[in-house]
Parts: sequence; C-alpha cells; structure tokens
Amino acid sequence: MKKLQVKLNRQLVAPFKLFGTVLALTVLPMFIYIITFDTFLLNGHLLLSISMIGAILFSIEMISLFLYSRFSPIDTLQLHKKLILSTEQLTKQTKDGQLMHSVRWHYICTDGKIIIDLYARGLVTDTERLGIQLSEYLEENLLAYKELNHCVRDIFGEFPKRLNGMEILKNDKL
Repeated sequence: MKKLQVKLNRQLVAPFKLFGTVLALTVLPMFIYIITFDTFLLNGHLLLSISMIGAILFSIEMISLFLYSRFSPIDTLQLHKKLILSTEQLTKQTKDGQLMHSVRWHYICTDGKIIIDLYARGLVTDTERLGIQLSEYLEENLLAYKELNHCVRDIFGEFPKRLNGMEILKNDKL
C-alpha cells in the first residue's frame, strides 16, 4: 500500500515564485538577444543556450505539474492529488494554536478497485458519511465500507455486472 500523510499547510507562493523564475530564465535572454542583436557583446549562441535551458526546465516543470495534478492520466498520481484536496476540504484547514491537523491515508489501486485506509486521528466523527463524500469527490462507486481498529477502509470501483438468468439458461454461458 502507498502511504500519504497530509499536513495541511497549503502555500501557493513557492510554486508561483519558481514558475516566474523559470519563465524569466526562458524569455529574458531571448528578449535581450532580439533587442540588442547588433550591439550585444556576448556570444549569441551562449544566450540562446541559456534560453533553451530555461525552456527545457519550464517544460519539465509544466509536465510534472500536470502529472501530479488531479487531471493526471496516471491513476495513482491522480488519486494522490484528489486525496490531498479532499483532506483539505475535510478538515477545513482549522488550526489549534500553531499545529495544523494531519490525516494519514494508505491507498492501493489494483484490478480496477481502489482500497483506501483513512487514519483520521479523531478529526472525523461520522466516518461512514466520509466514505460517501469521498465517493462523490473521487467520482467512484463505494463498494464496501469497513471500520477496523484504528482506521476506516473504503473500497471503490465498478459494480459487478448483473447477470440475466434467462440469457444464461438460453445460451448456457456465464
């Protein structure tokens, strides 16, 4: 099982600073080279190389941001981000003094099923309702709900196909 521990201290400033820095590394050297084409003292190839490095770093950052978002084509990464976002909604970012609440999830994706263990540490009183809310947030069907010793296990996936008895008798196939 994969472990995910979410400490809710959401700061958006650092990614935007990194985004701006990489964008500046990409655009600024090209802009300087175009404006001062005749009077520029440094080698133009050096400036274009710096700009290409910035463009490559920018592309890598954008691809990684997309892959680790909730719109990711990779199911486990998409589930990871959705669990983080649902946890932030679950605890509503409330503070007790200086300590932020934390919730621990263990999850695994196998054979079209998602098994999630929630260790809420007393933050949630109605854990059955939480499974239903998580089902709505993940847009998955809640197949099973179990309360274990210290955690709640939710199993999500597709319901098994219903069998038609008349077709089975006529065709002799399951």
